[in-house]
Amino acid sequence: MNETQLRALIRAVIEEILSAKRAVALFTGALLGFDDAVGQLAALRSTGWRFSCLRTPTAEAILDPARVAAIGAAPAGAPGGGALTEEHGLLVVPTLTTNVAAKVAHGIADDLATNVIASFIRAGRPIVAAVDGACPDHPMRRALSPRTPVGYQRALRANLAALASFGITLTYAADLADAVRAAAAPPDPASRPAPAAAPPASRPAPSAARPAPPAAPRALIAPPAPRRPAGPARRVLGQGAVQAWPGGTALEVPAGALITPAARDLARKRGISITTREEAH
Repeated sequence: MNETQLRALIRAVIEEILSAKRAVALFTGALLGFDDAVGQLAALRSTGWRFSCLRTPTAEAILDPARVAAIGAAPAGAPGGGALTEEHGLLVVPTLTTNVAAKVAHGIADDLATNVIASFIRAGRPIVAAVDGACPDHPMRRALSPRTPVGYQRALRANLAALASFGITLTYAADLADAVRAAAAPPDPASRPAPAAAPPASRPAPSAARPAPPAAPRALIAPPAPRRPAGPARRVLGQGAVQAWPGGTALEVPAGALITPAARDLARKRGISITTREEAH
């Protein structure tokens, strides 16, 4: 490697690192979890993250504009399109609504929020969404709507499962900072499939020898069955999620999920067991 190639490599690495610290924060109109989300984004800002904030019309009417502005300014130019995905390494949806979740789950992109989310999905950029306002299993939602029909709850869970299958990281707002850090971290090289040995040049590679394409990055399993609640599908289990469930609950998390030390300590004190399960292949 000559000096020119080395300089180009260093520049590419620096650009990648800087890009990973820049994110779009897309606020939709869910009020539940807003306070926690703003606090978590402020904590990320204190460690070098920079956010370009977008608000849907509903968010503009419901959420405190001054608190959103304190997180970051709106991006220059028209929102949406490829510019956002090129200039930002990650999309955060701090206040996901049931409406936006349902549209994205069914491939609908007909407004600001759904078009921005769709552009990040198509670009393969990581997305983290706080689902306090969209998850039927959130304790506050259960308290506010105790008579929600089971079928309706099942439909909301199915929407979140679809988002997870697109590679979107789902979490509660109280754990948003941990989820963002985990989503921005480079994938573990040990988790990548080993490359197949190249066949001899004299004969074509048989189709059976071609390695299967890798699984979608950070794809999450569907939310657990109600009899063993663990909140929304996630790669990060933080103190906020553990706090939301009563003592003695048995939580199941995907294999490889990040369980924060504070979450483990709180679970131990409250008699909550945390077990992992293998994801379906």
